[in-house]
Amino acid sequence: MSAARVYVDTNVIIHYLHPASERGEQKAKALFLDIEQSKYVGIVSDFCRLEYLVYIKDELAMASSGNVTKKDIDLGMCDFP
Repeated sequence: MSAARVYVDTNVIIHYLHPASERGEQKAKALFLDIEQSKYVGIVSDFCRLEYLVYIKDELAMASSGNVTKKDIDLGMCDFP
């Protein structure tokens, strides 16, 4: 029997890479651990990638008074699954 496919939502990725709460971080880590252990097949959509890109751009803009370069965004995307 093959593992169930699950779509990984943007908020899970954000909690995993940029934890704001311990509970959210723990749940995200548990899901990714299940995926690593082949309990699930994790699917990340192109739309999810776009949402994360917007999140990164917003975070960088707030940290740098609105000045965000392509290089900044590329660096921010390097950890994206």
